[in-house]
Amino acid sequence: MIYDKITKIHDKGWIKMKKQILKKEEKNLYNTDYYMWFEKNLALIKEGKFNQVDWKNLILELESLKNQEKINLYKYIAKIMANLYIIKTIYKNKNEINKNEKKEQKKIVENTFNYILKVEKIVKDSPSLKKIDLNTAWKLAKNLITVYLFKKNMQIQDLPNEPDSFISKFIEKVLHEQGFEAFADLLNDTR
Repeated sequence: MIYDKITKIHDKGWIKMKKQILKKEEKNLYNTDYYMWFEKNLALIKEGKFNQVDWKNLILELESLKNQEKINLYKYIAKIMANLYIIKTIYKNKNEINKNEKKEQKKIVENTFNYILKVEKIVKDSPSLKKIDLNTAWKLAKNLITVYLFKKNMQIQDLPNEPDSFISKFIEKVLHEQGFEAFADLLNDTR
């Protein structure tokens, strides 16, 4: 009888200690094996075991996911803006474009098309992201333009503080899923 009581006390203590160890391992799992942490928490949610979910880290991941979409949108819009500026300003102002420059211009146009597709997918999936600050995207674009000019050994010029009306209108069309129309205009303009 005493043995049974000692065993029960021991078992309760062991179970409590085991739960604490598992809980500690679970928190460390986020830092040591992200994929396993993800799978485990997903399974817990599917099973309705909400009290066992690592909510602290899950909330961090959801916030990160939310921010990543917005970051990607700004990144692609900045790339479109930079490419438009390069095509419309640098290549348009040249009297002659050699074969390599023509090839480079074609590559920029193709990349612009791909960025338009990515932006349109993002805003289709998350329409609330259509309201972006074009000046913030333009600041990123100016950095991309400067890097491009530096890599091409071209004179780095003073860039405007805000995008011109062509670029702004182009981006507005892309954000409102009229990117193909804007792109067709760009193609006609670069030929």
